Amino acid sequence: RVLRAKLSPTFTSGKMKMMHSTIITVAQEFQKTLEPHAAKGEEIELKDFLARFTTDVIGNCAFGIECNSLKNPDTEFRTIGKSAFEFGPLDFFRIIAVSAFPKLAKSLHMKFNSDKVINFFIKLLKDTIDLREKNNIKRNDFLSLMIQLKNAGKLEGDNVDLGKLTFEELAAQVFIFFVGGFDTSSSTMTFALYEMALNQDIQDQVREEVKAVLAKHGGEFTYEACMELKYLEKIIHETLRKYPILDNLSRLTTNDYKIPGSNRVIPKDTPVGVSVYAIHRDPEIYPNPEKFDPERFTEENIRNRHPMAYLPFGEGPRICVGMRFGMMQTRVGLASVISKFRIDVTQKTPIPITYNPRSAFLSPIDGMWLKIENL
Repeated sequence: RVLRAKLSPTFTSGKMKMMHSTIITVAQEFQKTLEPHAAKGEEIELKDFLARFTTDVIGNCAFGIECNSLKNPDTEFRTIGKSAFEFGPLDFFRIIAVSAFPKLAKSLHMKFNSDKVINFFIKLLKDTIDLREKNNIKRNDFLSLMIQLKNAGKLEGDNVDLGKLTFEELAAQVFIFFVGGFDTSSSTMTFALYEMALNQDIQDQVREEVKAVLAKHGGEFTYEACMELKYLEKIIHETLRKYPILDNLSRLTTNDYKIPGSNRVIPKDTPVGVSVYAIHRDPEIYPNPEKFDPERFTEENIRNRHPMAYLPFGEGPRICVGMRFGMMQTRVGLASVISKFRIDVTQKTPIPITYNPRSAFLSPIDGMWLKIENL
């Protein structure tokens, strides 16, 4: 809880705006990577391209390094990053234990990831921080903010003393930032483009919005332009409703809780699983839940629903602190595709989708094959 209080100021609108230009630079490279495929009207496994985009964004913003996985998919950063999200059957028991019983897991020295993954990122962080501090290098990225907290206990320009971060705390938070932005954002963009390929009218409507906003801002995809894409935001929320990337949440009861309509009581401090997927597909909350309908997320419709009926980022004290960054990255990624290319289904497109049982997050099992062509 104390650590979350230290981190929250790093995700303010001002700090997001600071990192926006870095995401745009990667997005421009992303468009260049897609162009030769679009020129031929090829069908491509789009999830891999999107994952390489998010890899390069996270590498830049969280670790301060140029990954170049868009040009070279086999970079070490990308390879190790992928392995962090691939699990066998026994790994899931370990993950459940770490999430639901953290004290027990700690006493048994159980970890969320393998030593190989952890050691790679620890070394990378140490080397990068040493290089920056010895050469007084400053960048507009998340790692720079973390270094400020490590050394001074507060952010430049802020007078609030948040308390210094230890290296272990810094490393843990950078890795959480990596996890939160790596596979989650790429999967969200994958599902969004899948639905837009199936619903060309929605794709056309959001493309017109992107074009209008870009024209208003002189063709520059500024932070302000990004925040004006209201229909795109609805599409992202509807995607996260239908395909919640983290489809189950683990929580601990803070009080005894009597289940309504029964005599059963869940005691205080009991681990509880919350099925986000089931809530988001409940027809009593979302009529015709299989239909992809961005208009579910008009201000009026949001007001008419229970606030806990939509939980893609969790809720309460443990809500995802990187939510703003993830949304910004997703907006930029989708807008960079839709503004230049048309996406359509092919014979290889999975209809319906089969999910990957080995993935830590909701993800299609064989990727996402879609056709891409120039407008």
